[in-house]
Amino acid sequence: DASDVRWEEVGRELDSLEGAVEGFGDRPREHRLPDARDVLEEQMAAAEDMSPEARKEMVRGMVDRLSKRLEDNPDDVEGWLRLARSYRVLEKPEKARDALKRASDVAPENVQVLVRYARAIRAVENKQTPKSLEISQRILELDGDHPEALWFVGLHEARQGNREKARDLFDKALAKLPDTPQTAELRRRAERIVGEGDS
Repeated sequence: DASDVRWEEVGRELDSLEGAVEGFGDRPREHRLPDARDVLEEQMAAAEDMSPEARKEMVRGMVDRLSKRLEDNPDDVEGWLRLARSYRVLEKPEKARDALKRASDVAPENVQVLVRYARAIRAVENKQTPKSLEISQRILELDGDHPEALWFVGLHEARQGNREKARDLFDKALAKLPDTPQTAELRRRAERIVGEGDS
């Protein structure tokens, strides 16, 4: 669905920003992701001079080492998040999804872990699924203003024919986003969905 694709673009853009925008705004600390990085700073500096294949080989080695550490410490949320990121670099979305599931098992009330898990499910399936919808609904139980969850629950309501409820959810979601071309496109898409019953 084009709505899903547009939102994933916005989500990736927001994830790349620093400060208050990280996590879609000024969220309570317990809802934020741990301060994890894919690799240590010195490894990143070394990777800049590598070829794409050499970088991937470096990441493969990191994945192997991290996977072994997680066998001994399965409650390490930051480790599962780092592993998921590394799998994305290696273009293994199913394994990234599975790593994020493990993170969500360990931290079932961490909103940003749940957000990334739902994204990973949609990335694998190329659409919203009952499981990703369930996660979005759970996110709203924890944070009723989370724009990404509002958007995907709104899509579900629109597809069920509940246009007014969908409109309210879309409006609430879009009000939380910065003024960017991606947000403008989402706004146009939302109007088409609620105005025409597009699903």
